[in-house]
Amino acid sequence: MPGSGTCTFIDPDDYQASLDRTPFDLLLISDRGEFKARVTSARLYHLYLFRSEEDFPRIAYISLAPALVFVGFAALGSRPMVWGGVELQPGEIVLHSRAERFHQRTAGSCSWGLIGLAPAQLEGYSEAVVGKAVGVPPAALILRPAARNSARRASTRKPAGLPRPGRRS
Repeated sequence: MPGSGTCTFIDPDDYQASLDRTPFDLLLISDRGEFKARVTSARLYHLYLFRSEEDFPRIAYISLAPALVFVGFAALGSRPMVWGGVELQPGEIVLHSRAERFHQRTAGSCSWGLIGLAPAQLEGYSEAVVGKAVGVPPAALILRPAARNSARRASTRKPAGLPRPGRRS
């Protein structure tokens, strides 16, 4: 059923319990120091979006649901994090295999996300975006966008021909 929401947590047990409604399992191990996290999620019929902003170092074991294909990422501006044994830099994307299980480690504050979608949707969207159908990999792949694409994505300029907010064309 479609839905969305944002929650803020100051207790790691509440944070972990809130993830029971997600299409993945996360076992969190953190120091019992100060804890603060904010989770934003949205569920559509064939798409699941998840983002977590965390203000603490931690290790997590994540188990992805087999019905969906997941794309993971460290948010732009976030510190690097170790994702499945590899230091993932902001801007890099992980295309996960079906039902993958992996560890994730952070050294401090971080922001990361997962996008889950039906395998047929992945093929359709990838064909529209990159010109060829991308299937589910047998093992996780780290995708590093070309430098020209990273610069284009980071740019905040509006494309020519689009009206500015507040103006009519």
